[in-house]
Amino acid sequence: MIFDVPTLVSYVSQFMTLLPGDIISTGTPAGVALGMKPPQYLKSDDVVELGIDQLGDSRQNVVAWRPALSEATLPGAR
Repeated sequence: MIFDVPTLVSYVSQFMTLLPGDIISTGTPAGVALGMKPPQYLKSDDVVELGIDQLGDSRQNVVAWRPALSEATLPGAR
């Protein structure tokens, strides 16, 4: 980790109230996948799962990025 837990809690506490059970999800530094040989990036249909005993599980499905539709490209737009 780049920052230790007390530093993260102190920083986040400056702009929100943390309650028991709150999770601070930090992710990973940019370039982590690039450092693997061969590089391994998340791709569409990958699944990221994590779990904490006696707390629960989380599951995220990776989807391909698509640009947002502007009003001009919405069906029925003039």
